[in-house]
Amino acid sequence: MEFEGGARKDRWSVFTDFIYLNFFREKNAVKSIDFGGNLAGSSASVSTSSSLKGMAWTVGAGYAVLPGRPADLDVFGSLRYFRLEASTD
Repeated sequence: MEFEGGARKDRWSVFTDFIYLNFFREKNAVKSIDFGGNLAGSSASVSTSSSLKGMAWTVGAGYAVLPGRPADLDVFGSLRYFRLEASTD
């Protein structure tokens, strides 16, 4: 899920961007691994369950230093919060 938006009034502007992701219990499986040889052999079946959850949120503001010229010059500042959690069973 992603949301972004912004607004401008006169020389001032504000913006935000929010991203959220959640992959819950994604299952993976290996049906068989053969550790065989001529003298001794073995096989194993393996399955895993993985989860990935994260969020990134940016909030910022800007000021138009040189508006209305052939090229505009805006100065921006922002803060970002970032979190990521991963697990495998």
